[in-house]
Amino acid sequence: MQVYVVCYDITDDGIRNRIAKALLAYGERVQYSVFEIAVENADILEKVCKELREISDEDSEIRLYRLCATCRQDSHLLDGQHIAQMPEVLIL
Repeated sequence: MQVYVVCYDITDDGIRNRIAKALLAYGERVQYSVFEIAVENADILEKVCKELREISDEDSEIRLYRLCATCRQDSHLLDGQHIAQMPEVLIL
């Protein structure tokens, strides 16, 4: 399983809402325009990207940052608490 942080800067309310709804199908919102998503393989990641491309427009900026297992394990909140691990299995 691969975990990605997806963040975006989108001014159009309709597009922004559709992007958020699409990302909720793959993970959880951690900030207003930041999601953590988990995908099983490159094919599913490409499916997510294709879906986001279809929704977005030329003014939309969407970034995906992969978090390796070690990076995720070493990540924490400012108060020192560890970030919850993504589940091993996702039922979509």
